[in-house]
Amino acid sequence: MTYRIAVVLDFWDYSLNGTGISTQRFIEQLEKKGYEFVILATGRDAPEKVVFKPFSLPIIKQILEKMHTPLALPDDDLIRQTLKDCDLVHVQIPFFLGARVIKIANEMGVPVITSFHVQPENILKNLRIRPKFLIKWLYGVFNKHFFSKSRQVICPSIFARKMLTAHSIDAQISVVSNGIPDNFLYAPRKERYLPKDKYHILSVGRLAFEKHQDLIIRALATSTYADKITLTLVGSGPADDYIREQADKYLPGKVTIDRVSDEELVSLYRTADLFIHAGEIELEGMSVMEAMASGLPVIISDSKDSAAKDFARNPLSLFHFPDQEDLSSKIDFWLSNPKARADVSSLNYQTALQYSHAASCQKIENIYRKQLNLSPISGGDSIGEDDVVVPLVVKSSAVKS
Repeated sequence: MTYRIAVVLDFWDYSLNGTGISTQRFIEQLEKKGYEFVILATGRDAPEKVVFKPFSLPIIKQILEKMHTPLALPDDDLIRQTLKDCDLVHVQIPFFLGARVIKIANEMGVPVITSFHVQPENILKNLRIRPKFLIKWLYGVFNKHFFSKSRQVICPSIFARKMLTAHSIDAQISVVSNGIPDNFLYAPRKERYLPKDKYHILSVGRLAFEKHQDLIIRALATSTYADKITLTLVGSGPADDYIREQADKYLPGKVTIDRVSDEELVSLYRTADLFIHAGEIELEGMSVMEAMASGLPVIISDSKDSAAKDFARNPLSLFHFPDQEDLSSKIDFWLSNPKARADVSSLNYQTALQYSHAASCQKIENIYRKQLNLSPISGGDSIGEDDVVVPLVVKSSAVKS
């Protein structure tokens, strides 16, 4: 028997962020195992996609378009027509369409799963809204209309699960990493870490204010190696113009900003010398995982609102967010110490091997099968914190203060 799953992701056509990329990767793999999917989203018509009208209020529309996250207007008749042929609903983001789909699915008896991909902190940061009481209020909204109305909530990290439990989210929560596809794995090669005349720095992520690519640019400009580096920023987003202005001001002619294909991204990971992630808000850190899988040394923000810091395998792989001087000093350390780069790259690669995308797909499939009243596939029902490896910061003999 073939099972049909409805996936709600309003900005499916703009799948350049972690949520979109992760969702597409999981669907691609599960389709190979015989599951059918229908996408509920805005945008272009496509096979196995149900298109909803986007919000069109002038001010809201401009903000959403700039953020590359169009949100859909619910249509009850269209939702019911779609769900009558579905066995399961998976809501990826907690907005208007998702809330309505959950309500109607519950009325129709279709089981619902939700994912925790969107942090209230992230939304408010993008809107330049700072009051902390609004964060608590948004978690309450998410719980009332999404998490408490679903049978299972999927988080990408233990950090994310702790955020939900800290806000008294009333739901069964499972931890499943986004995982790393095999094509990103690239074992460290000694020649990659030899001293060089030029160094290529890489950062991957949506160009948004909470990602702080501007901080990376300014830190590189004050690095001892400023004259010997080039920087590639992979991504697009609402802060695009601002980041380009910062690049022209502090590192003229040294910064490339672009969107790339998966094949091009893999090549960039394999040829870069250092990866930097300065994000302030992160529920896992897919780009950090991919960089580590490619045998890259990484420098990660130690922001309290980011899970990515848990991947650090060396104390000097973390910088004190948002300390530009500290980030610059960490850049200098890694570029000055080829032996330390080689050592930490090997540790990073070994850590990445524990985050197999295939294993994550199996866990997602078992969650689906549980709601479909099917027995679990090989691996049983061991879904949760015990299956997620949280790397510990370790010391290396090559580290020097």
